[in-house]
Amino acid sequence: MLITLINKNNIGCIPSPCLTSMKHGAIGAEGVPALTPVVYPGNVTGGTIPRRFPYPVEEDVSNGVNYKEASAEVPGGDKLTGRV
Repeated sequence: MLITLINKNNIGCIPSPCLTSMKHGAIGAEGVPALTPVVYPGNVTGGTIPRRFPYPVEEDVSNGVNYKEASAEVPGGDKLTGRV
């Protein structure tokens, strides 16, 4: 597989080690690579793949009312595993 590079003066393609190392069997029916969660002791996601970035800690301090309202709207809460 190739990645196309485009800048002001040239267009070219280079092989991508990330893309070329994917095995055909690792691609699902929809063309999405199969993801494997990393499981280790103390993993904050409980062995699941993170779904989102939590809001920055400063947000609760500087904008507490809106932070609480927004984080309450995230299914699963303001955590790495909360659904978007």
